[in-house]
Amino acid sequence: MNGREQKHMEEIRRAYQLGRHAKGFTLQLNAQGTGSIDLNLSGFDSMFLGLVVAKADGGSKVDFIPGADAFTLKVNNDVVIDQADPYFFSASDQNPRDFVPFMRPIFGNDDIELTYNGAAQATLSIVVYYLGSPNLNRG
Repeated sequence: MNGREQKHMEEIRRAYQLGRHAKGFTLQLNAQGTGSIDLNLSGFDSMFLGLVVAKADGGSKVDFIPGADAFTLKVNNDVVIDQADPYFFSASDQNPRDFVPFMRPIFGNDDIELTYNGAAQATLSIVVYYLGSPNLNRG
């Protein structure tokens, strides 16, 4: 491979690394409908883009009831979402976006925590979207 081809391959590799990625998490709420989870993206440098949440009860997807539940999202002690209704952050016919954007820089050792206060025991599926790849800015 000549120098020009090698440079082109490096540019393609970097563009791929900077592309959008997704990581899924599951949060099992207790009998009172509360719980918290560390949304660990350890080793990833770049940009937290946002998230989407879904709720299941007994394995079946259920719709969020507006006003019944609330959650808080903190990224490195910055309260990004404060006791907001998850209905507005879920994928549905009313909200066809992939995710709700809340862009924040991340550095690989971040504290990203979601705390949930609901009305009943359930399982939450959370997908976090971010840019970058492991150790992108470290080497």
